[in-house]
Amino acid sequence: MPAHRSSARAFVLSFLLLSLAGAAPGLSQPKSGAAAERKAFNAVPGPDAEYLLLSDRYTLRADGSVVHERTSRLQVNSYLAINRKYGESKVEFDPALEAFEVVTNRTVLPSGQVVEAPANAVVDDLPPAAEGNPLWSGLRRKIIVHTALEPGAVIEEAWRATDKPGALPWVDFTEAFLADVPVRERTIVVDLPAGTPFHWRMPAFRGGEPERRRAGDRELWGGTFRDLPALPDEAGAPLRAETAMLVASSCPSIQALQQELNRRVGGATDAPDTLTDLARRAAEKELTDDGRFLAVMEAVAAAVRVTPIPPALQHFRAAPAAEVWRLGVATPLELAVLQAAALRAVGFSNVSPVLAASESALLDQWPALAGLDRPLVAVGWGGAGLRLYDPVTPSAGGPLELSVSPRAIVSVFPMVPDAAPVRPTVAAGRSLTIVADVGTDRKVRGKLVFSASGFATPHSALLRDPSKLAGELAGVLPDAKAANVRVVALARDLATLEAELTATLPEPDALGLVRLAFPGVPGGVNEKLPPLPAPDRRTPLLMPIPQTESLQIELTLPAGWTLASAPATFGSAGRGPVWFSVGAEGTRVNLSRSIEVARRLVAAVPDQLAEARSTLVAWQSPVGRELLLRAPAEAAKK
Repeated sequence: MPAHRSSARAFVLSFLLLSLAGAAPGLSQPKSGAAAERKAFNAVPGPDAEYLLLSDRYTLRADGSVVHERTSRLQVNSYLAINRKYGESKVEFDPALEAFEVVTNRTVLPSGQVVEAPANAVVDDLPPAAEGNPLWSGLRRKIIVHTALEPGAVIEEAWRATDKPGALPWVDFTEAFLADVPVRERTIVVDLPAGTPFHWRMPAFRGGEPERRRAGDRELWGGTFRDLPALPDEAGAPLRAETAMLVASSCPSIQALQQELNRRVGGATDAPDTLTDLARRAAEKELTDDGRFLAVMEAVAAAVRVTPIPPALQHFRAAPAAEVWRLGVATPLELAVLQAAALRAVGFSNVSPVLAASESALLDQWPALAGLDRPLVAVGWGGAGLRLYDPVTPSAGGPLELSVSPRAIVSVFPMVPDAAPVRPTVAAGRSLTIVADVGTDRKVRGKLVFSASGFATPHSALLRDPSKLAGELAGVLPDAKAANVRVVALARDLATLEAELTATLPEPDALGLVRLAFPGVPGGVNEKLPPLPAPDRRTPLLMPIPQTESLQIELTLPAGWTLASAPATFGSAGRGPVWFSVGAEGTRVNLSRSIEVARRLVAAVPDQLAEARSTLVAWQSPVGRELLLRAPAEAAKK
């Protein structure tokens, strides 16, 4: 069953309360400020909402159709839950392959009265991701509106979605085991013909192993779990797929998974002549295989508009490449198909669209279509092994094959033996050093040296436009420009770039001070750090992928200029997650700072949260990231 059937509820009720007592003179007014304070009304103690029951049942019928039945009883306890979050349910589906019906939509009031929702409380809509894509305009989103809501009411909802025979080859689904509110009773049942291969995986949830029992010629997998805690949507939290997402499938093997993906996508990969012509024109301008490959990828990506329909909503199918190319609009999976076809047309034979699952997936042990939500393009690069590229932004970031697990991908076409996955052999890191002189006119002239390793290496960007990258790096100084850019060394996982730079310091303020801030290396760790975690945080904290980063700024000041910042040092270089040093020797001012991210997923336990918080606080401390320069009086007057 596709993984896109997740109920998102959002409902807005607008009403106006007119308080004559607060507006008309002469009526009694509270005298105390504390007494006049108004708190948000919440008629029922406890969380804003709570699932009394959340149940999913999947049935594989003899004709090959798969039925998914969802039943829930949700108690809404506050107007926040009613007006903003749980007033309606939304379910996306494909009417060409699925039949959808609402079985129950009613509200049980606190008084016990049952209010049935009217027939027009269920409407069809187009999924937002499909807007502007005529090839997938038949997709639908069912909106189930809940009525007669008040604090303490219970929404009783049930719906049934039936995949037609052949829509999916097996029972295959993902389900979020935990919700953003507490769940008193969580039930998942999978009903299969006896002897059907089946596996279920939820590594991050304790007690998540299914029960298995025989019922005549059927086997029932699953179980009931009680009093599950909420997993709220806190800032900086990982996707539920990385924490408490159940992946279940009756797919028998990774080979069967690859064959099925080939059956669904492989027939749609023939390149039309105009696509081939575009690829050849893009490739002939380049001198290297790296350049030709990226030029073709970028040319195809620039020629179509991408609509973010996930592979699951497509039932892991792609529209024919010729039709996609004619209309000029594609899903990410179809864009990967177009790019692979174009690359084959210019001589890259060992290339294929691939789908990747979450980092924790182990498709060789637990194969499943469900969870394959990230389309990529894979190419066998001779003895260098497999390379992975994002179809939408092929030149952005570092080598994906060094951060995406080879056990979490499956290709549309079999890759030849020399395309074995490559695992990281070099630790990931970035380093930027700037040494420059400051003139009396505040002009800065100097040199920058940038080094990168592992998946932090911007290999494609260095190939396609090193001057652009050098300009972004020089941007740590105000009004900076890079010139005479040289790529000194370049491998897939190791690179060095040098450039000359010029910049202009801002004018001194009224106090004669020039303020400079250096958060980190552009494009590095600083752009991916989460917010500071609260001590009572309930969800894990997602940090950047483990790596190191260092930044060193050395400025030689003109006569009369001094460092106004107090010299500061924190930690020790090479020891601990954060180190910085700010100081001066004569006219030479130095700021050095480094960070090491050792753990990507920080558990929501006090000691790990405290460690992560101290790391973030130290790295973001103004003392270690700012230079305060004092200009002489005559410079300040100018």
